[in-house]
Amino acid sequence: MQPAILASLEPIRQTLVALARDFEDREEYNAFKHSLRLMTITQSFELVDRATGRPVLHRDLSESLTYLKREKDGTVTLRTKPLDTERDIRMTTLCSALISNLVRSRSLFFKKGPGEKFTMFTDEALKSATRTDFDWMDFRLSLKAIKGDDANKQ
Repeated sequence: MQPAILASLEPIRQTLVALARDFEDREEYNAFKHSLRLMTITQSFELVDRATGRPVLHRDLSESLTYLKREKDGTVTLRTKPLDTERDIRMTTLCSALISNLVRSRSLFFKKGPGEKFTMFTDEALKSATRTDFDWMDFRLSLKAIKGDDANKQ
């Protein structure tokens, strides 16, 4: 096997792990699939110290979308995630190269013709594709109805 191909194997493995991590959040995928992620809840979120009136935490949520999730205990969670289209394009390009390599390797095997050109993968390509420009990745706000006597205990 060529050294360039051998050098690509570990970055390919890491790429598949990175893609799996992105896709393991089935709630987000289902929200997209069922068009439940079409709402922008707020432009920013800020926690303020009551004593000083100064912000302790500030998050710009203007480039994000939110979807709802009903938890088993009846709580409704608003999950907000950044809309990182540049990263999505880089990851899509990476997936395209992986799929292209699969198709080309099969073509080479069955046609037994001249060599196909394959994309070689590097650690740097993976780091570039998975990089995000946001300092947060998931913001959750959970709301639970408190009924009658429970409300008085709060």
